[in-house]
Amino acid sequence: MKKRILSLTLAILIVSVFTFSFAGSFNVKTQSNVTKVYGTPNGVVKGSLAKHTFVAVHKIWKDGAHVVWYKIKYGSQFGWIKEADTVTKTYHRVIITKNVNVRKCTWGAIVGYLPEGKVVKVYGMTRDANGKVWWKIKFKGQYRYIHSALTSKYTIKPPVVKISQMYVAKKAVFVRKKPYQDKLGVLRKGKLIEVTGFDGMWAKVIYKGKKAYVYKTYLTRDLSFVSPYKVAVTAKALNVRKAPARDIIGYLPKNAVVKFEKFYSNTSNWLEIKYHGKKAYIYAGPGYVVPVLD
Repeated sequence: MKKRILSLTLAILIVSVFTFSFAGSFNVKTQSNVTKVYGTPNGVVKGSLAKHTFVAVHKIWKDGAHVVWYKIKYGSQFGWIKEADTVTKTYHRVIITKNVNVRKCTWGAIVGYLPEGKVVKVYGMTRDANGKVWWKIKFKGQYRYIHSALTSKYTIKPPVVKISQMYVAKKAVFVRKKPYQDKLGVLRKGKLIEVTGFDGMWAKVIYKGKKAYVYKTYLTRDLSFVSPYKVAVTAKALNVRKAPARDIIGYLPKNAVVKFEKFYSNTSNWLEIKYHGKKAYIYAGPGYVVPVLD
């Protein structure tokens, strides 16, 4: 009699060690052609589920042979299926906002940690006894759990494309679909074109609303190609200054055409002009002036 009680006690202890309960559930999808549903783990088969059936898992249990079982709702009752017959649905990704412990189950044994900034896939969600949300993740090839309070939703941000404008410095420049490939059109000297980046000797441009390519040596950011030296004002009003980026002494109205004497420097968009008979400067960046070509 004592031997029988001892065996029963040992069995209860084994069950208690390997049973993980949840105050919530997560979804899995069956991957076997036929997934058997058991009344109890390793018990009598009470039915089956077809392939790709989604079910909610209410409890996880690992038997003495280390086979993991999921408790699911089957009809009006509960049943058990093997973890090996399922795949866990991926819900979303989260980013770790503070170093977080990885546990075997909610508030279970710590098996590792994830550092701040790490992005991980979430395979399911459950709640602890206090209703706090835990994410089910994969850690070193096994399903583990992290507390959601130390994570935030991860959103992939599209890369920011910086667009600048450059002038066409040659009489006529071909626009191509790809480098050295089909021609899409021609850009005339002095034309402003939007440039999004460079690929070797080619500039990536926006042409008629679409991506295209232009040989980059035919483009320039300054007005050094202008001869004779004339520009027309495109801004509503263009400040005239005593020196580059210094005191304003007047302005030029939109569409005014002005002859400039020289460039302030080879790397600058400031032009030296005559204003009321005296030396002055205007800013000649894209959007402020356009070249006047005879």
